[in-house]
Amino acid sequence: MATNSYLHEKYGVKAVALIGASAGGSTAITAMARSPRKWDQLILLSSTGDVSGLGPAPKLFVASEDEGIADAVRRMAKEAQGKQNEALIFKGSAHAQAIFRVPEGLRLTSAILQRLINRVK
Repeated sequence: MATNSYLHEKYGVKAVALIGASAGGSTAITAMARSPRKWDQLILLSSTGDVSGLGPAPKLFVASEDEGIADAVRRMAKEAQGKQNEALIFKGSAHAQAIFRVPEGLRLTSAILQRLINRVK
């Protein structure tokens, strides 16, 4: 939370997204759950967890079809509070950051960038 305040106050940052991949997703989920209104968006790559206290900020849940968590990621997108939640499921078994290196990786990059741009407009 100190990072969030620092970025807003020192640099005039308009929006701060939490991004977590694999085990790092649990840290992002915890931070969002502790202060859901301090964060402007949550993006999780190949990570699952309890979404019940994450607040209304937009959330993007990403996984590969064959890594074994695709159904959980779809469920999280449906169950999370807020209206701008999305699950992106890619072909194959790439995990977390490795999803950027699959043939559809550019689609993931574009989706993340578009969500970030939309939050500061």
